Amino acid sequence: IHHKTDSLTDNSILNKHIGLTEDVDLTYLQNDLIIEFAALGFISPDKNAYKYKLVGLENEWNEVDALGRHVRYTNLSPGTYIFQVMASNSEGVWNPKPRELNITIFPPWWNTWWAYVIFILAFIGIIYLYIYRSTLKNKKMALKLERQVKDRTLELKASHDELSSSLENLKTTQDQLVQSEKMA
Repeated sequence: IHHKTDSLTDNSILNKHIGLTEDVDLTYLQNDLIIEFAALGFISPDKNAYKYKLVGLENEWNEVDALGRHVRYTNLSPGTYIFQVMASNSEGVWNPKPRELNITIFPPWWNTWWAYVIFILAFIGIIYLYIYRSTLKNKKMALKLERQVKDRTLELKASHDELSSSLENLKTTQDQLVQSEKMA
């Protein structure tokens, strides 16, 4: 993986020998693989042949001779793959069944269904918070305007009362003037 040979160590991705391993789980950063394979045909091993394919990426078998016993897959997308390999001996007799290795490459945390749920909930939360704050701001503005209208109404009523009183005084003064002119 990434040009490093994996053997059974504490840091190994393998839990047991590769010949006994059926499943390999990798992170999205471990998506560059070189797989090397061999057949147990010891009579003229240079005449052994191989077929391989990575189900989930390739549909057709790739055929190689004894010198091409490795394959490299780079930049694999997250997903599940099955590496299948078959070998033939020097007489051209093929294995009846391919050897399979299940490979799972997990996506990065931000590209998982639960991350999408968190992103959607966060987005909804932000929209809710925006609407809540806007509503609160509008209510405060409405209360402020209501107070201003009330204060202005009181001012106008006081001015009206003052003008009414002045008008009454003027009418009274006018009536007195008219009365005093009639008497004179």
